Amino acid sequence: MDVRLKNFRCVKDTGLLKIRKITLLIGENNLGKTSFMAGLNQIFGLLTDNQEISLNSAPFELGSFNDICHSNPLKKLINTYNFECHTESHSYKWFFENDGADE
Repeated sequence: MDVRLKNFRCVKDTGLLKIRKITLLIGENNLGKTSFMAGLNQIFGLLTDNQEISLNSAPFELGSFNDICHSNPLKKLINTYNFECHTESHSYKWFFENDGADE
């Protein structure tokens, strides 16, 4: 499976990343490993129609939409983020846009 996270937390764009049976995330603190895992968890929830998987349920609890969207270096908020997933038989893209409810 290949996944991509775009404008999600500290991640501007992962590009397509291959997820295997064993995938290691290595890096110093505050580089986005937990954010990537939260996004991957959300993708799995979307693929399985599991309504209980949320970006705001343990162990992730990422906050409001504005907290979840990536900000550019000038701190201008980007109002969308998206996930992409490619399996052997299907391709999926999910787009999330701020409706202004939590501003």
